Amino acid sequence: MMADQDPASGAGSVEPVPGRGESRAAPARVIRRAFVLLLISFVSVVVGFVSPWGWSCFCMPLAMLLGLGVFVTARRLKPARDAAPGNALDVIRRVRNWLTVLGITTFVGSVFLSLGSLALARVIAKSPISLSHLRGIGMAMREYCKEHGDYPPTLHALIDAELAVPAQFLAPSDVLSDDDIAELQCSSYVYLGGRGEWRPDPDLILAYERVPLSVVGGSPFRPAWAQAVLFGDGEVRPLTPDDMAQAILRDRQKRHELGWPQGQ
Repeated sequence: MMADQDPASGAGSVEPVPGRGESRAAPARVIRRAFVLLLISFVSVVVGFVSPWGWSCFCMPLAMLLGLGVFVTARRLKPARDAAPGNALDVIRRVRNWLTVLGITTFVGSVFLSLGSLALARVIAKSPISLSHLRGIGMAMREYCKEHGDYPPTLHALIDAELAVPAQFLAPSDVLSDDDIAELQCSSYVYLGGRGEWRPDPDLILAYERVPLSVVGGSPFRPAWAQAVLFGDGEVRPLTPDDMAQAILRDRQKRHELGWPQGQ
């Protein structure tokens, strides 16, 4: 008889199914883990979008990894073994599908945003080259003034005087080429010129980038653009649009005082 069996031996007793409690709780734990990863990935994307470059370089790869983690976690989401068919199974399948889509979207979106950040990072890397070109142009102008007693009529007069090369008149981020510089006598820089002997005046602007091509900060997707400017004393600085407008006003006032031709 079942009732006569020794209870201490465990014979005839009903044993719980191993792991049954865990199998019921597993889907809930997986869903919570996936949603936490998804939330952190979204926060990383937002922080990387609005933050300076250093934070962005950290946040975007982190968002990519977290998006991949959401995808992997979602694929591990399966109904419990003892779950009865019905609405619960349908809910779990829908949650798994949505988490899979969100994980893939986060990963792919982070990749594209990172590519955009890298493209603009190349512009940042080239910005010092433009400053260096203008600095070399300023030195060539000073030599030209020493030899001719006047400022060059155009930038290309420096090439004719063998004081500069066409590559110096090309900003790295500009769409012009070396052939355009040599054949069309155009330049990435606007030349304002001067009159008479060399005058080292910091309020005068001798040349500047035709369009803002330099980056002086901001975030990868909201960069702070600037124009490289060559001043009368030979100093070269990148100026934001507001600073550039004030510098042009000072330049025009100084040119009016000196009787120099007004810049463009």
